[in-house]
Amino acid sequence: MPGSIDPLDFHLNLLTNCALMKLHFYLKHFPPDETHFHEGTTQAVHGLATGLVEQGVEVVVLCEGPQPASVRSASGYQIECFAAPHTSPSFRLSPQLVDYVRDRLDADDRVILNGSFHPSLSSLARLLHRQGVPYVVAPHEVYHPDMFRKNPYIKWPYWWLYEKPLLQGAAAVQMLDARQQDRLVALGIRTPTFALPNGFLPQDRVVTDAATPATFQLAAPRFMFYGRLDRHHKGLDLLIQGFAQAALPSGSLTLQGPDGGDRAALVQLARATGRTIEFRAPNYEQPAETLLADYDVICLPSRFEGFGLAALEAMLAGRVLLVSEMAGIAPYVAASGCGRLIAPTIAGVRSGLQQLFDCRDEWAVMGQRGRDYALAHLSWPHVAQQALPFYQLADVPLRPIGRQAVSSLT
Repeated sequence: MPGSIDPLDFHLNLLTNCALMKLHFYLKHFPPDETHFHEGTTQAVHGLATGLVEQGVEVVVLCEGPQPASVRSASGYQIECFAAPHTSPSFRLSPQLVDYVRDRLDADDRVILNGSFHPSLSSLARLLHRQGVPYVVAPHEVYHPDMFRKNPYIKWPYWWLYEKPLLQGAAAVQMLDARQQDRLVALGIRTPTFALPNGFLPQDRVVTDAATPATFQLAAPRFMFYGRLDRHHKGLDLLIQGFAQAALPSGSLTLQGPDGGDRAALVQLARATGRTIEFRAPNYEQPAETLLADYDVICLPSRFEGFGLAALEAMLAGRVLLVSEMAGIAPYVAASGCGRLIAPTIAGVRSGLQQLFDCRDEWAVMGQRGRDYALAHLSWPHVAQQALPFYQLADVPLRPIGRQAVSSLT
């Protein structure tokens, strides 16, 4: 694939001296007290940092918050939280973070900037550029056309002024699915990319495989969406209408998660269908894997989706999946045979649900396939091993940011 990075092309010296590596991850809202890993990006940064520490890498997570903190996490990585005048989205960086970059980082360091369309990422990238520090952007999203259809009068100006220069100035872009590079190319980004999936930490699993329920409600199946109640992004309008139109003689649908601003409209849409559709508040007390195990089919019909952590948790729970083909986890669902991939449309949801209902006698086998695949391929230690060759880039030349042109990658 043009512009992608192939680890097999790296020199052998990039695979040595792992213990000498030091990586910095920046996520503005990362919780220094390690008590609020409910949001997907914080889970991903925590998981990958933990996996890298197990590979002998020194990892520092940089964040900003109301109070400064410098703590060693239980997983072994360092957390440096800098007091920020603005904890909401802002171009202003903590003065202490600026000092840290100027005093502690140089061209031998690597910084992974996590997120997309966040003003602080653009500011930090420019600071790193001035200091000669290479950085990698991990957007945790896919730059899909549907992303720009919501608030386009804000998204497009921001893209041209800040997001595109951020990506162009990176040493590489870390995607969640190799297919997502096509979206960058379509937007004029030629920065090299590599793909790393999201994962899970084996030590965080509280449900053993033997204890996971192996039975399914085949007569009256329980379908579920688990995640942020975002109508457009997560395709929940498609799910509700597709479920209402599916020729299912029985079954219920539950949507559970924090309100992304669309809950009231989705409740109204569900009531109009006349089908059994329930909404539940998020439950952060119960591990996701055990919560999902109470349902039969987990649905992720997103119009665009960087990965889909809920789908991975469903695989670990041995559940069957209905997943949008646009989700980063889709290739792994297909490879494991644990569900159906669908187009993110009403017709796609309807057809996928009907197909799954018709093969419900196979659900136990499908669920076991998904669990076995996830355990073998999608743990964070396994993902961290894949990440090392990409992060061990030596002598990475800087790319131009905005009007400040320097030597670019060739």
